This record gives sequence, structure tokens and C-alpha cells, in this order.
Amino acid sequence: MALVGLVAMGTLGLQTASGAAAGYPGATTNGGSSSQALSTVDVGGSFGGTVCGYQPGSIVTFDVDGTADATATANSGGCATFTGHATDPHLSVLGGAPITVSYGSNQIGATGTSSTGGMQTDTVVVPLAASDTSATTSSAGLALTGADIMAMVIFGMALMALGFLILTFSRRRVPTTYESR
Repeated sequence: MALVGLVAMGTLGLQTASGAAAGYPGATTNGGSSSQALSTVDVGGSFGGTVCGYQPGSIVTFDVDGTADATATANSGGCATFTGHATDPHLSVLGGAPITVSYGSNQIGATGTSSTGGMQTDTVVVPLAASDTSATTSSAGLALTGADIMAMVIFGMALMALGFLILTFSRRRVPTTYESR
């Protein structure tokens, strides 16, 4: 009986030790979830964060607005660190495929096994803003399609005018006859 009590106390102690790291932003609940927000990220910029409260060595799956993007392994403290990159208008996490998003608030979700064995989901809000260069590029106007044929049209019209002039003045010649001697 004493052995069972000792094992139970040891298990509870390990679960408490593998909880959230000190100073972790947001509250991590046992088998629950937490949320944190990053500052605004411009297109072309990078971002990063840490989610904690996972079982050490467990796989943490990251998604962008609900679309799975990458995985990481929780460290010995139960935390998984991620980095991401913003392109126009896409987000990618941990070198995963760029996921199409909208400007404004987007969510990076992290799901894995909590330190108590349940499922834990953390949410990191990433506000995406258009950079100055992407704003001007997207409002450049109507796309140019097809070939630029104006030079060929002018050349063709010049040839037609030349042909008209040749025909007009060649008909007005007065035929001359030679008298035989």
C-alpha cells in the first residue's frame, strides 16, 4: 500500500514539474487551452512564440487557421517553440507550406498531449498587415494581357498608304507613243 502511495505522489510531482514554464504568457490549464496574441506582423516579416503545458517529448501539431502546417516536439519543460514567416497573404509555421490567410487576425493553433495526459490546445493570434510594397502592387490596375500590337498596326497602315499612293499616281501617267520613222 505504501508503494502505491509513493508511485501516485511521484506521478503527481512529475506532472506538476512538466507544466508551463515560468513567465509563460497566458494560462495553461490541465488538459485545457490557453490563448496569447502577438504584435502585428507585416508581409515579409517573421514571428515566433512558445506554447507550454505539454507532455515532455510529445508531438505538438501546429495549424494556421485550422489547416495543419507543421509539428514540433515539446522540450523537457513541456514547451514547444515555433517560428513563422508571413508572405503576401500567406503564413507558414516551422518551415511548413504557406497557408493562404486574410489580412487582419489569424490564428496559429497548437494541439498535443498535455502534461496530465489529456488533449491541450493553445491558440496564438497573429495579426497580419499588408506592407507598403504589397499594397501598391495589389492596386496596380488592370493586368496587361496579349501582345502589344500598336507598332505593327502603324506599320501596316503606312504600307497601305504607300500602296494607295503608288496605285493612284501610276494610273495617271499619259502613255506616250513613238512614231516609227
